[in-house]
Amino acid sequence: MLATRVKNPSLAAGLITTAVGITLIVPSVWVTHSLFNAAIQGIDAIVPTSLQDVWQGLLAQNPRAAHAVDSIQRVLRISDAFTRTIEGLSAHAQYFIGSSIRAIFHAVLTLFVLFFLLRDGAGFVLALKKLLPLSPPDTEIVLKRIDDTIHAAFFGMVAVAILQGFLGALLLWWLQLPGVVVWGTIMALLALVPYLGAFVVWIPVACFLILQDEWYKALITVIWGLFVIGLADNLLYPYLVGKKLHYHSLVVFFFLLGGVMLFGAAGVVLGPVLLATTERILWVWQREPLAANTPTYVV
Repeated sequence: MLATRVKNPSLAAGLITTAVGITLIVPSVWVTHSLFNAAIQGIDAIVPTSLQDVWQGLLAQNPRAAHAVDSIQRVLRISDAFTRTIEGLSAHAQYFIGSSIRAIFHAVLTLFVLFFLLRDGAGFVLALKKLLPLSPPDTEIVLKRIDDTIHAAFFGMVAVAILQGFLGALLLWWLQLPGVVVWGTIMALLALVPYLGAFVVWIPVACFLILQDEWYKALITVIWGLFVIGLADNLLYPYLVGKKLHYHSLVVFFFLLGGVMLFGAAGVVLGPVLLATTERILWVWQREPLAANTPTYVV
């Protein structure tokens, strides 16, 4: 629709790419900010009450114990241990920074490719049609199947992410924790991020409940996270894609698993695309007589 109103293809592609980039960046910044604030609040809530205050109170009540602890600290060279801890944290920080830089690079590369696909996509499709060793009607059939598969995979991912966010919010509501809607939304957004998911939220919740001696609720959180929220992704996504494309869910699951093993996070889409492409090409070849595809040689 935008391409019909904006006559310049480069400008239209640039506007769409910018809109996609903003759509990805704003939720990412919001999720990161929310998780960071929650982590700080959790540390402030746990450390003073559970560790620091209790420890200081015990030392104040037992002067001899305080003197013994001071002697042990000098013997064990706590400062050296602290230095080693800081060095270890620095190493992890460097790894985190490196991973963040790679993630930013991949995001920029994705937007770069998206721009050229939007601007020159019609030319790429035309060139692909010329390269495929199929008749024009059969080529249209194969390309239509690929297009349907990409749409089914995308909407399947969105549907599963929304369901996981709802299931996570339902868990938090049952636990009577604050910010149910906010954290449910965050879990839904995290479910769309490769290598992340709703577990980024519910695992810290389970740890917090353990520190609060709420073992029963922590166990319920882990079970719900693993077998309800987690299986929603592993079972429902292949079912939705298979139903849309009229494939068996088990077939979609194995192609999805193989795609992730070969291509990483992109395999979530590339796996079903390979399945649909292979199936449709084999279907086209089965329609042609074997003799028609066999070359003849004149001696």
